[in-house]
This record gives sequence, structure tokens and C-alpha cells, in this order.
Amino acid sequence: MIWMILVKLILALGLLAVFFTGFLLILNSHPLRYPVEDLPSRYGLNFSEVSFASTDGVQLKGWFLTGSAGQKEETPRRPAIVLCHGLGASKADFTGLASNLVQAGFHVLLFDFRAHGESDGFRTSFGYLEQRDLEGAIRFLKQRLDVYPERIGAYGFSMGGAVVILTASKNKDIKAVVSDSAFTSLEDQIVRILTAFYHLPRIPFYSLTHRIYDLYFWTCIKAVSPVNAVTKLSPRPILLIAGQGDDRMTAIDAHRLYEAAVQPKDLWVVPGAGHGETLASAGQTYPDRIVDFFKRAL
Repeated sequence: MIWMILVKLILALGLLAVFFTGFLLILNSHPLRYPVEDLPSRYGLNFSEVSFASTDGVQLKGWFLTGSAGQKEETPRRPAIVLCHGLGASKADFTGLASNLVQAGFHVLLFDFRAHGESDGFRTSFGYLEQRDLEGAIRFLKQRLDVYPERIGAYGFSMGGAVVILTASKNKDIKAVVSDSAFTSLEDQIVRILTAFYHLPRIPFYSLTHRIYDLYFWTCIKAVSPVNAVTKLSPRPILLIAGQGDDRMTAIDAHRLYEAAVQPKDLWVVPGAGHGETLASAGQTYPDRIVDFFKRAL
């Protein structure tokens, strides 16, 4: 009789763990959408609202900002930079950085990942499906007559930082990468979130999250691994950025990515910066360094 009760209790706890893990995954893969503010017009920038499809057909919304370095040219073509935001954010997060790039003579594309901002889609995959969004953005830029198709760079922050590495490892049209506060692998990041933020034991919750993620997104979580993908970027340059005080995507993550990358590569750890604080902590040095990197690369 006692054994039967124990078996039922274990089964009940197992089912509870499965449902709880599934709830956490679904909750986090459906981020809240916030109003898109901080329009480019605030910075006096010329921009147009654009839409394009990801490579799997999701309609995405963005802003195309026209670069002007002040010099006269026979052709209106310029190099272009696409900026990729983080989880739960939107294209408006990096309008200020876009302003600096535009003033330096680049065209800039800001867009919302699926399930973010004004784009379609109902769920985020933390870097897997979002690669198709960035591929759609690159395809959109290559089709424009005012963009040099062989001079396109990509910048990403947090989830966006992981996406630009993952996408560039397969898409050679991305000629230069800046990745700020990216995770090393989705496996490592999920373990960190489960243990450090939800205070759950790795066993059994990581294994459950792994299986549910694979089923929910029809992929393998091991495929979302920037630390493996970064080895495939060379000879294209990469600049890795991290906040010294970041407890979500730590400076250790950035060092691991840097060690895995092949030259040309550079690493910049911003002193004292927490997650999402690298730009504010570094001040004008931040956009200046990004602009200088893309000027040299493109």
C-alpha cells in the first residue's frame, strides 16, 4: 500500500515538474510587446517605414535610415548596417546608435524580431528562428539599389548578439559582426536562468526544458550555440563586447567566444557595466568604437 502511494506521489511530482517547466518556457517565449517609441525623427534622421518577410515567411517591420556623410558621390549606394535588439525589446532600443552610424555615412536597418514590436509572430525561440528574421533583413538590404550588397554589417545585443553570430556563420553576405552581451550557448543560458534566477535544481529541470524546447520549436537546443558558430566567421572580423558587471551574459561568456573565434577579432569588456548598460557606461566611446570598427571592416 505504501509503495503504491509513493509511486503515485512520484508520478504526480513528475507531471507537476513537466507542466511547470512547460509553463516557464511558454511564458518566456511570449514576451510582452511595448510601445515602439524613440522614433528616428527625434534625431532628425531621414527614415522610411519598411516591411519584409523572414526566410520562413513571417512579416517583419522596420525602419530604414538613410546615411549621409556629407560628401558628393556619383552613386547613391552606401554600405549598410542592420541592428538587432534583445529579448523583449524592439527596434527603437538602438535609435541613438543608429544615428551615429548614419552620421558616419552608413545606411541603417532597424527591425523588430518576430513576436516583438510591430512585427508578426507569436513566439520567440531565443535565437533559433530569429536567424531567419536576420536572413530576411539581409535579403531585403541586398535588393535595395542604394546599398552595396557586398558591404553589409550586423550588430546585435543580447539575444540579437547571439543571432548575428549564428546567422553570419552560415550567411557570407554579413561581412562584419559586432556582438554585445551574447550568450555562449542556449544550453548554458537556460541552466543559468533556471539555477540563478528561478532557483531551480538543474536536475530534472534542464533536461525537461531541453526536451520541451526541442518539441516546441522542432529543432535541437544544441544548434543554438554561438560559441561553436563563431569559429566560422573568419576572415570576416568580429568585435565582441561585454559588461564587466553583467550577471546574465557574463564577461566570462565573452572571453569564451573570443577564445573560440579566429582572427580578425577583438574583445572589449566595459568596466562596471551590467546587462544592457554597456552603451550608457561607455558613453560616446561606445558609438565611436562601433563606427570605427565598421568603417575599417566595410
